Amino acid sequence: MKTSAVICEYNPFHAGHTYHLRRTRETADAVIAVMSGSFTERGTPAVISKYERARVAVLNGADLVLELPFPFCSGGAEVFARGGIGLTERLGVVDALSFGSESGDASLLSRTAERLNSEDFRTALQASAKENRTLASGNLFFDTVRRLYGEDAADFGSNDILGLAYMRELAARKSRITPEPIRRIGNGYNETDGEGFLSASGVRESLQTGVIPAELPEESRKALREAMENGTISSFDALFLPYVSYFRTHRSDAWGDCPEGNAEIFDRLCSSAVGATDLTSFFEEAKTKTYSFSRLYRAALFAFLQVGRKDVGEVSYTRVLAANATGRRLLHEISRCSDLPIITKSADYLGLGIDEAYELGLRADALWLMTLGKPAPADALIKTAPVMAE
Repeated sequence: MKTSAVICEYNPFHAGHTYHLRRTRETADAVIAVMSGSFTERGTPAVISKYERARVAVLNGADLVLELPFPFCSGGAEVFARGGIGLTERLGVVDALSFGSESGDASLLSRTAERLNSEDFRTALQASAKENRTLASGNLFFDTVRRLYGEDAADFGSNDILGLAYMRELAARKSRITPEPIRRIGNGYNETDGEGFLSASGVRESLQTGVIPAELPEESRKALREAMENGTISSFDALFLPYVSYFRTHRSDAWGDCPEGNAEIFDRLCSSAVGATDLTSFFEEAKTKTYSFSRLYRAALFAFLQVGRKDVGEVSYTRVLAANATGRRLLHEISRCSDLPIITKSADYLGLGIDEAYELGLRADALWLMTLGKPAPADALIKTAPVMAE
């Protein structure tokens, strides 16, 4: 039996995700989705509960949904890929990694990933960083790629860039998992209009106006409609008071070990907090050409939840979010060939030596629950059982 994995956010699940899972299943007998928990790679709260997103995924082609735990789900591409690939590798049952790609060119991506893992590239990137201290890290990275390998080598979309991070991590681990890019159809990650499938960004923009796009899969529309009615849609703006009060009452040198920030970023966030009157003004005042909004969002989240560099080393556990009958058989197989702790109910983590990592995830869940239209008790997600479908 061939088992493929996808690393995803499903924030929220849309038609492009259905297409990707359908294409993945053309060559796979089973699909495991390794999905972000309560926060996303940009450092923002997921739109609806991870259990609801997982339920929709199982109803639309995934067999088993496992959580990519915090803080890996909210790190930059390198941390996100390290967590996703590390977890997938440790399951011991995955044969292929399927991911969306603007190019859809496996040989091009493989060649580029090999170049990016080379000592020549690392040396050139370090030299460029010293010469261009005011250039954003993403721009610096691709300027170095163009200088070494030409314009075509850096002509990648956002999905390709994340795919390259996956492939670099697979290569570094000498993994037996085969990367399988699937050509993306529809809008790019940050595009909110245009031809093809509406992107997750486009869906979230529509939700801000109270409109659920008609082109979403029925199960996704139903989940979002119920969340709107029940006050369980999250709002990033709800983090204004927690963040600003935190940065008004802490010194900027308090986060020297934070993996998503540096002294300058935290100094800017502390200064910005003094005059901020809403979340938008808080981050806009801190932003520079060097530091993107995503970098600032992640830095604020990691500082608030006290994430250190040791917390983004290797994934130490995962949680079952949803499964169908095939997924439950996969869980049985994983239990026979993997030593990765897989949590189905909260008490399972006790005695496994993962207390610190798991409790950090609980803090992230508790913060997410504060962002809902009707904030829920801090233990609401702890009490939620995995979704079991037929």
